[in-house]
Amino acid sequence: MKRFLVLCERDWLSPKAGAVEHYVRQVFARISRAGHYVAWVSHSPSGWFSRTPPRPRIEIVDGIQVARLGARCLYRTMVRLFLARLAKSGPLAGKFDAIIDCMTGCPTLVPEDLDARVLPVVFRVNKKLRGAEQPPGPVIAATSEVATQLHRVGIPNDFIVYAPFGGEPSRGGPEIEKGAVPCLMAWEPAPRPMLAAVRRLRNDGIALHVDLLTRPGRRVEGWCSLHDLRASPTNLIPLFQRAWFGYCGVSMEWMAPAIAGWGLPVICPDTAAGREFVENGVTGLLFNPKDRAQLCEVLARLSKDEVLRKRFAARARERALEESWDKTAEIVLKTIERL
Repeated sequence: MKRFLVLCERDWLSPKAGAVEHYVRQVFARISRAGHYVAWVSHSPSGWFSRTPPRPRIEIVDGIQVARLGARCLYRTMVRLFLARLAKSGPLAGKFDAIIDCMTGCPTLVPEDLDARVLPVVFRVNKKLRGAEQPPGPVIAATSEVATQLHRVGIPNDFIVYAPFGGEPSRGGPEIEKGAVPCLMAWEPAPRPMLAAVRRLRNDGIALHVDLLTRPGRRVEGWCSLHDLRASPTNLIPLFQRAWFGYCGVSMEWMAPAIAGWGLPVICPDTAAGREFVENGVTGLLFNPKDRAQLCEVLARLSKDEVLRKRFAARARERALEESWDKTAEIVLKTIERL
């Protein structure tokens, strides 16, 4: 058994958790199930002025021990103090085999006397970052765009390991019998433009139903069913089974692999993240997020064309099998072992 210390500003139980936390949880929950010890150090989302219910300072979820150090504004300072305290009590050997630094800009400053092996897992690169600031050894790139950015700032290609966002192919897939009414499963924190596009389609005679995953408290029409954006994957199974295709809004593009895992074509905004997860015209369709008419067009196209949906669904399913979370976790674990 090996012991890993994960430094990630938020944990996946935070109300503001997103793509980074989802990735880290999926990978290290699998590494934990493989028999390794994983400790995740994050900040606490609750505080004096927060409406978030307090969570325990230390708890074990999905086999991962989560430790929350304090307020977000103090997170990096408290992590440095925590690591300095580890350094005073001797080298890292015997406590943790490696530190996993989840980078969304700049690396965490690990004390030199800690004698620690550090693996950066990079989700976003600060423009001011230079390769000389990185510890020697491999660097995980969570997207192909990040891999390109790391090369531009001076990291040699031989040191960059691409471990992409994965999916979890279901036992259902595209062969599940669908209902007679076209149904869209949508992840959208700000759904007004998308709902306006669907309303326009309905006025044109396309009776599209929407299962909308968004923040609670919204009022919608009868053809739209509301669901919590943070709903448990188990509770979403019936929605996946009846959906004809999926939709991800801006900032939710990272859900595309999960939709593809169910053998569903995906509609995504034409952003860097959207292009990362959806191959336009192959696994789904991209649209300009500022062009509502184009969104109407792609929604109508997938609603009407069953042959196109099945073609996209089959390729989306193949890609989900090629880039699964199990394979991503295996890549990360092998990279840690090479440190």
